[in-house]
Amino acid sequence: MKAIIVSDTHKNGENIKKIVEYAKKKKISCVLDAGDLHGEIKCYDGIKLHAVYWRNASGAMDEWDFRRGVEEIGGTVRGHGSSFVLNGIPIFMQHNLAEYNKDLPKEKLSGAQAVLEELVQRENLSPEATRLILFGHTHTPHLTLDGGAIAINPGAGNEGMFAV
Repeated sequence: MKAIIVSDTHKNGENIKKIVEYAKKKKISCVLDAGDLHGEIKCYDGIKLHAVYWRNASGAMDEWDFRRGVEEIGGTVRGHGSSFVLNGIPIFMQHNLAEYNKDLPKEKLSGAQAVLEELVQRENLSPEATRLILFGHTHTPHLTLDGGAIAINPGAGNEGMFAV
């Protein structure tokens, strides 16, 4: 599976169109949006979208409108702080895992790792399965490997998209 991880596009349809264009050019099948999308969802049409909803995002849409917009283009809305399995990969997404202009707190990383470990056990996944922790909010790119999980914040908009 190939995916693009983005966050904090903040209603910027032009950035979203660039993300989708890049995905199609590179034959990338889906986008994982870690929050602060709140608008211009239709620009993701044509690619599978997994988007986290966070009600506290500035200028955010209400949850019903957000959900309807994502589902209208065949996407999936993930709850804030949710975990799920995508193509055998356990994923945790929470928009504000770290505060704006701050490093990722060790206790938040540990909490996300614990949620992923429970998911791996519940779904009978391989203990060696790569685990992804995806977040945004800080607008600052972040990449760490800790305790078997890869924590990624792509930064903001298409300048910070991260392809995996």
